[in-house]
Amino acid sequence: MRRNTARARWGLAALGLAVLAIIVTVGAFRAHSDNGFNRWVGWATIWALVVAAAGVVLALWDKIFPAADGPDENVDAVAGALAKIVLAEAQDLRARLIGPGEAGDEAANVRFTKSPGRFHEVGGVGSGDLRSVLEYYRSLDPGRLVVLGEPGAGKTVFAAELQVRLLEAADRDAGSPIPVMVSAAAYDMSRPWPDWLAAHLSLRFAIGRATAAALIRDGRILPLVDGLDEMGQAEGSSTRASALVAALNAWMRGRQRAPVVVTCRRAEYATLKPEVDRATHIELVPLTGVEATGYLRDQFRDADEQRRWAPVLDTLADGPDGPDGPDGPLALLAATPWRLTLALAAFRNGGDPASILTAARDAAVGASGGSGDGATALDDELLGQYINTALRLHDTAGRYRAADVRRWLTALADGLARQGGHGGSATDVELARWPQTSARHASLIVHCAIAIVLVTTGLALSWAGSLGWFGGAIVMCGGVCAAAVGSRPASPARLSVRRVAASRFRSRGRGVIVRAGFLFGAGFAVSAGVATGLAFWQQGEGLRRSIISGLIVGLLVGLVAGMPAALLMAMTDDEPQTLGPRDVISGDVGYTLASGSVSAFVLAVIFDGIGLWVGYGYQAELAYLAGGLLIGCAVGIVLRPSACVRYLLAVVVNRVKGNGPLRFGGFLDWAHDAGLLRISGVAYQFRHRQLQDWLTTPGAAPAAVPAAETAGNVAAE
Repeated sequence: MRRNTARARWGLAALGLAVLAIIVTVGAFRAHSDNGFNRWVGWATIWALVVAAAGVVLALWDKIFPAADGPDENVDAVAGALAKIVLAEAQDLRARLIGPGEAGDEAANVRFTKSPGRFHEVGGVGSGDLRSVLEYYRSLDPGRLVVLGEPGAGKTVFAAELQVRLLEAADRDAGSPIPVMVSAAAYDMSRPWPDWLAAHLSLRFAIGRATAAALIRDGRILPLVDGLDEMGQAEGSSTRASALVAALNAWMRGRQRAPVVVTCRRAEYATLKPEVDRATHIELVPLTGVEATGYLRDQFRDADEQRRWAPVLDTLADGPDGPDGPDGPLALLAATPWRLTLALAAFRNGGDPASILTAARDAAVGASGGSGDGATALDDELLGQYINTALRLHDTAGRYRAADVRRWLTALADGLARQGGHGGSATDVELARWPQTSARHASLIVHCAIAIVLVTTGLALSWAGSLGWFGGAIVMCGGVCAAAVGSRPASPARLSVRRVAASRFRSRGRGVIVRAGFLFGAGFAVSAGVATGLAFWQQGEGLRRSIISGLIVGLLVGLVAGMPAALLMAMTDDEPQTLGPRDVISGDVGYTLASGSVSAFVLAVIFDGIGLWVGYGYQAELAYLAGGLLIGCAVGIVLRPSACVRYLLAVVVNRVKGNGPLRFGGFLDWAHDAGLLRISGVAYQFRHRQLQDWLTTPGAAPAAVPAAETAGNVAAE
């Protein structure tokens, strides 16, 4: 559906160009003198040359750029640098996941058992624990593992522990695959898994896409697919998760299925058809009271904390036969590492931990029929205390109010619910895509309005006064074209001036990109030179002088357009680097500023030349110059719809609606530092899905989207 919409937009732009060409032709035939006729013919010639030059540039682009993203010649060096970056990220993620409010050292030693009765079992002993996860995984052939468990059982921590241990062992075992944590919710089911994974790695680590594809093809990447149950469909629908499982089953390495690790909630996985094939399935076992007590004692920071927790520890040590019983709040607290970590964080800054037990028991007794949901009451108490504690510990300067933080986090959770209901990720906040979720229509309308104002004002300054009704038609058609082009979905780009300047362009791919930039400039030079020569010739200048003048102008325009274009297009460097969620926007800001400056300068030079040719005086020349600058700025933010512009507009809209602060990215970083959010690649996520679900307003998610429409929407984006 969106693909047809995109075609309609481009068709509208083409219609505007055609209308403008018809106006030029009609004006030529209606001229009442030879000079008027010649002027119209001159405009038609210039217009035809511009269209022809655009066609040449597009043809060159299509021929050159399929080979322009060639892999780096030294893939081993890229893999070595990537492994170090991934290890640093994995260590930080693991520490934040297991730490109660700050980085932690040791996770709860969760046990697991092999799930019986799986079709096509592929090995693995019957049980193990978190400390033996590396040896267990290495015993599997092929290395395909599915980790199942209840909410909060520690599936993500399990995957992070396995990732760190594999990376640390890789220092002693050269050639080992690099385990990379991947959010299942981010998968685009309209694309083959290897292609999507290569694009994901390219965006996340700023390496060439073909280099990422080479790493995947050579078996140098081991994806840890986290959260198969969080793929964003409405309740009862598992279309995207089933599509991902099918893609993983079709992914081959030689004669075997490629290694992969998948985490999923047990109940949701049971509804999937098919299951992950040729994989060992394990289930995480709930902690016992003794194990929970030992974990809590290891986490206490001082004697005061141990004293406050003493009544809880004594009851936990009694086990299921104690006064709380196997289904009481204490058993619920002890069963999952997430609740233990949450409880520690919630009462880290003082308070009585026994209050959570009192609240849960009161809720259970007060429910209708004498029974209640102790788990819900326990979570309400823990999560509410957790957010308040995060504010006390991590906002000592008092920048945020508790009510504002709760409202902004709720708006974030509601946006994820809407995003998931429309076939997107229900867990990932990618800043470049967030405007489509939080303020899609408002940011799109304002973005197009800015482009229309810039284009129409520039055209009005340049041509409307000197060409009468034809100038008005140009202004109108220019506004239509700006709206049509600017309404496309925004996509982030990246420009690193430091890395481009430091690059010697030794690889074939970057060399081709540079040549393409100069060819782009040559196309501009030819069209500008011929157009300028014809213009001087029509003004009565001699043929020789006209040709020389055209060559000079063409050379200048070619240099102005070609050199910056070469630098702008040479953005990919195969030296990996860590990119955070905000780096995507900051990179797009740099690209937008650079492309807008280049296009504004080029069009200002061209329009200034036209102003000299028209010869209406100094003021007219300045008007043409200003018009070129305005249109060039519009080209910079519209020709490739700027993700940073849409993002900034969405931030302003959400601030007006009360759904977020003006420094939205700074708030997300603070929430990450406070332990409320975590970072997964180039996306923010809530630290735990349970926290996100607790904050989500009931009914925030839309109705289920048909599978065919979902696939079309994802493909269009």
